[in-house]
Amino acid sequence: MILLPNHPRQWNGNNMKTLLLATNNPAKAEELKFGLQNLIKNGLKVISLKDLKIENEVEETGKTFEENAFIKAKYYGDLTHLSTIGDDGGLTIPFLNNEPGVRSRRWLGYDASDEELINHTLTNLRTNKEHEQINHRLIAVKKLTLFI
Repeated sequence: MILLPNHPRQWNGNNMKTLLLATNNPAKAEELKFGLQNLIKNGLKVISLKDLKIENEVEETGKTFEENAFIKAKYYGDLTHLSTIGDDGGLTIPFLNNEPGVRSRRWLGYDASDEELINHTLTNLRTNKEHEQINHRLIAVKKLTLFI
């Protein structure tokens, strides 16, 4: 059973036949489908925004990964009238004041590539004088929200 945080309804699998993944990213869609394999085997049809040819993007204005996941799930759920999973994830680095956080992909002010983000992170870590004395921790965070 999936319970929405702060949501009065619960889903038991009997009242939903199609589930929308609120992403146009094929790799992310495959990752989510992998996690839903048991439900798919039991008849749940899982589709992505790409399958519906939806290209518009919702602005991620949340202050947390969970808020952004909910924003996406609600936006695309309202748009399509389908039960929808929204997700958001990113990287927090305690040594860098938990940056980049919810703006991981746009940390540099634009949609940066993985390589650009890695180089920027390493540069920031190397420029600190205490670099050798600190045990760096990288924390990857992913939040999923189901909007029914």
